Amino acid sequence: QDGVRGFGRGMPQERAPGALERTPGAQERARLRATSSRPQPSSATSDFKVLCSLAAAAPAIAEIRHCVFDEREPIALDLEGDLNFNGKLSLVQVGLRSGKVFIFDALKCPELVSSDQGLRPILESDQVIKVLHDCRCDSVALEFQFQPGVRMAGVRDSQVAFALLARLKNGSNAENGSNGGPAVHVLPEDAAGLLQEIFTHNKDRVGLNKVLEAFAVDGASNSRKLEVRHRPGLWDQRPLPANLLDYAAQDVAFLVGAWDAMLAQGVGSV
Repeated sequence: QDGVRGFGRGMPQERAPGALERTPGAQERARLRATSSRPQPSSATSDFKVLCSLAAAAPAIAEIRHCVFDEREPIALDLEGDLNFNGKLSLVQVGLRSGKVFIFDALKCPELVSSDQGLRPILESDQVIKVLHDCRCDSVALEFQFQPGVRMAGVRDSQVAFALLARLKNGSNAENGSNGGPAVHVLPEDAAGLLQEIFTHNKDRVGLNKVLEAFAVDGASNSRKLEVRHRPGLWDQRPLPANLLDYAAQDVAFLVGAWDAMLAQGVGSV
């Protein structure tokens, strides 16, 4: 599947005979104008490329390195597969601010993740901001499924950020303590307490699409979420069906834009 390209949300859909193209109404045009100041990707589609070997992935890894080390841009990251400590990682998806997505087939070529010629230096660098949604299982898979383990640094969790912003909006952590107070950067100890509530007590947990609908450009979200039912072995099949690759790509395609919007609202570093 090396070099397979796809186009996620923007994938052409067949229309029923006689159906007309829908044009934006006045209310929708107003909403689009209101969001025009937010960071815009180069394309509204999820443009992805699947990579199955170090040789095929070299240009993509070079592009990612340029983005994170030279341009100092964040990346979106997600994993698919059995993410238990003794499971089998299948895919690692990397999304850029431009909307471009690279899907690395870690099941076929683990060196794409574990080697210094692959993603390891990017994943382990605390100078590279990596935005994930609920990073717990992803961290476990990377650290325990490889020898030596890949220990991620520079992680920002959009699930935690969403919960922090919800509390800021309610004024519970605002500097003046009043509802509707200004957005502020949350103190590390506040973030640590919230992490415990989310990850230990399952409080304030939200799905990725809820975050994307609230913060991604034009509310873009993963249109495949409802049709993909996770089960053992789902991500082990090769070749992977197009809908699963599209699902994987959309999980990261819009996340950097959402993170930009959350930062603009004062979420700080969590």
